[in-house]
Parts: sequence; structure tokens; C-alpha cells
Amino acid sequence: MNPPPGEPRISARTAAVLARDPALRRLRVRYRTDREIYDDLRSLALAGYAYEAATGNATGNATGIVIDSSAADDCLMTATRAAELCGITANAIRRAAREGRLDARRPAGRWQIPAASAARYAEGLADG
Repeated sequence: MNPPPGEPRISARTAAVLARDPALRRLRVRYRTDREIYDDLRSLALAGYAYEAATGNATGNATGIVIDSSAADDCLMTATRAAELCGITANAIRRAAREGRLDARRPAGRWQIPAASAARYAEGLADG
């Protein structure tokens, strides 16, 4: 599926490279008040994390990730990755999970956060 004219298309592998770069996180923090740019950068990071998780959820097009899809719920990330997505510390993510403000599981003592839950939590943080 091709994106609409004027919409960028990048591979999921490229999204994963960008998601690992601290500069992307800094950009998300810098543009937190510009909803369109923030959402695009967050989707780009989520596409990269999905690719890295090797769940098959990345579509090959970073603009194709749907946060509310069940596929995004199948992609699990660590507290550290969720913190990077949200622009907060891993301790803040763990606290939110313990307090029930963030949907997460803790098998074998390590937090696993569905990507869609982390994205919704980040959206709530951006909304203030």
C-alpha cells in the first residue's frame, strides 16, 4: 500500500535506527506542544520499536501504525523503551504501572508494556 501523495514513506528498519537515536527523543520533547509533529515523531518511534521487537507488527510504513489496533497491543516494550516513547524516566513508567495508571504486566519481575498502552499514556502526558 502506498501512502497518499505528499506523505513520506520510510522502512520499518529505518524507523528502528531513528528510534534508537537520542536525537529523536529530544525532538519529541522539543515538539511536545505541536500535536501534529509530536504524533508523527511518536509514531515513528513506535514503528521502530515494533520492528525491533520482531513481532511483525511494523507495516514497513511508519505512517501505517495504528495505535488503537490490537496489533499494537501485541507489541511489548520494556519500561525503558516506554519511557523513551513518553519522554519520561523509566522509574516514572514503573510507578505508573504499579499504580494502575498504565496497562502493564510483570512476568518474572520485569515490566512489559503494550506499545499501544505506552502511546496512550504518552498522549495523556502531552495533553497535560
